[in-house]
Amino acid sequence: MIMSKLPAKANSESLVARIERAAHMVYLEGATEEKISKALGIKGVTLRDWKKRPEWNTAIFQLSEYQEKLVLDRLSFLTGKAVTAIEELLDSPNDSVKLKAAEWVLERGPLLTNERNHATSEDRMGSVERFTKLVLIDADQ
Repeated sequence: MIMSKLPAKANSESLVARIERAAHMVYLEGATEEKISKALGIKGVTLRDWKKRPEWNTAIFQLSEYQEKLVLDRLSFLTGKAVTAIEELLDSPNDSVKLKAAEWVLERGPLLTNERNHATSEDRMGSVERFTKLVLIDADQ
């Protein structure tokens, strides 16, 4: 019987490393030790040993930072799409749709701008009122 050689990267160490990486991801999703062990086919004691090593915490931290970056990047992308959608609604031929979009912008736009500038709640209210007055004056002309 001829046995084929496994590639160098397919040794038991790399398999263990892949299982440990999978354990990191499942752990971050909130799975219990029992569920992680069962899902990955490892003993609970192995998982507990991994969790005691400093490399475990480092990997968990790096993976959670990476996941957070992915979420923030996605949110940034969706924010751009949302702004485009609001802009399109403001140009709607339907006056009711246009009014709802304008109300949304007037209610939230100044608040978001001031949040970015770390303004107090009193400052936010003042800027909303000032902005609303400016818009009303422009609408009357």
